Amino acid sequence: MTQATIPSDSSPSDSSPSNSRAAADTIAVRRAVAVIVAVSMAAVGGLLWILYLNTGTEGNPSSIAPWISAGLNTGTAVFLIIGYRAVRSGRVGLHRRAMGVALAFSTLFLLNYVAYHYVSGDTPYPGQGPAKAFYLTLLGSHIAMSVVALPLVLITVWAAISSRLDLHRRMVRFTFPIWLY
Repeated sequence: MTQATIPSDSSPSDSSPSNSRAAADTIAVRRAVAVIVAVSMAAVGGLLWILYLNTGTEGNPSSIAPWISAGLNTGTAVFLIIGYRAVRSGRVGLHRRAMGVALAFSTLFLLNYVAYHYVSGDTPYPGQGPAKAFYLTLLGSHIAMSVVALPLVLITVWAAISSRLDLHRRMVRFTFPIWLY
């Protein structure tokens, strides 16, 4: 008597441990990206509420807060460039430290920005004419890029700290110029 064989949907090589690990890793990456995107969109939604629907509180916003934001953004840019130059010259340790400082400055900027606008509400531009048009165009592009930058930065950092360096390298090509802007 001959035994009938049941055809398999997968080849023997599909069940190898390396393919199983790759599939599990792909699922882990997709889950992490989904969580990061969801958290980023919730943060952006909250920020948009603060900027456009919140009328502010009775508190007196500090006039130094915009200067603090400018300093934190400058620090972010400086450390992004230091980190970029470090990794290009093979100094991975310096790259990690510089990018950690850039991430810390960006986080402090976001907290300062949210706190300031939560207290003060929308801050209209006081000028008119071409200067106002230029300012609003620059501000609009920065807001649009920040919506994109937040999940890109978080995914890129997550890829680095979870030792997914191929993903980190692919992401950083998009993340770096947007974050620097």
